[in-house]
Amino acid sequence: MKKTEICFGVGGGLAGLIVALLSLFLLLPYSTETIIIPPETIKIDAVVCLAANVVGITGALLVQKNNLLGSAVMSVALVVVLFFGFPWQSISAVLYIISVVMALAPDKLNT
Repeated sequence: MKKTEICFGVGGGLAGLIVALLSLFLLLPYSTETIIIPPETIKIDAVVCLAANVVGITGALLVQKNNLLGSAVMSVALVVVLFFGFPWQSISAVLYIISVVMALAPDKLNT
């Protein structure tokens, strides 16, 4: 059973969706002294992160039937989230990493 991997993947996706929505409505504290990004770019990155987290949730749900495909889909979502959502999407990225690694491990050892 891959219930833990599914829970971590879906949890990471939901956390990422919440953070992406906060970013979309510009509710996250972006420091104007350290980062000079126009609000339009922040909104585009938020939409990309929303889509990536939906893909990540889909990958987490695929783990039950095909763990390799689910891991690959979550890995793609992980890379996109890290590229477009850093540093705010780090929580969801960590949960995706844990889920991908655990999903690649075999269920039972042949002894």
